[in-house]
Amino acid sequence: MTSADNGHMTHIRAFTPQSIEQKLNHAVDSAQSHALQQGRHGVKVTRHSPTTFTVAVSPDVAYGWTQEHDEFAPS
Repeated sequence: MTSADNGHMTHIRAFTPQSIEQKLNHAVDSAQSHALQQGRHGVKVTRHSPTTFTVAVSPDVAYGWTQEHDEFAPS
C-alpha cells in the first residue's frame, strides 16, 4: 500500500479495491493540476499489474485529456 511521487509521475501499489481507487483518484487529481499549470500535456494512467499503476503527465496525451493504458495481460 505504498505510493511514491516523483514530480510528474506517481507510482502506486495498493491491494484493495478501495485503496486502489483512493490512490488513483488522488494521483490523477494531482497530475491533472500539474498538467493544467504546464498547459501542454495530458495525463496517462497505466496499469502494470492488478496492484501497480503509474499516473503521469505525458506528451503522448493531448492537453486536457486523461487516457488509460493497460499493460497487464493476464495469463
